[in-house]
Amino acid sequence: RESRGVEIDLIVQKGIALDAIEIKSGATLANDYFTPLQEFAQRMALLQPPVNVAQYVVYGGEPSQRRTNTRVLSWRDAYQVAAGAE
Repeated sequence: RESRGVEIDLIVQKGIALDAIEIKSGATLANDYFTPLQEFAQRMALLQPPVNVAQYVVYGGEPSQRRTNTRVLSWRDAYQVAAGAE
């Protein structure tokens, strides 16, 4: 957590890229689930060299889906992050 309140639940380094993962127990997606991921990815893109960030939300609902810049995974499909599935 930063002093500005931006918090990411899990960050996994994969070579020179990062996976940023928000984990939510709710079964219904909310827009505010995506805000910390977007802010983090924007900051990492400003670094020299820029750092690519794959964004994930794991939630308690169904189904898994793709949003604009974020892969949304049902808790049943969360293993796909570790497996590197796209």
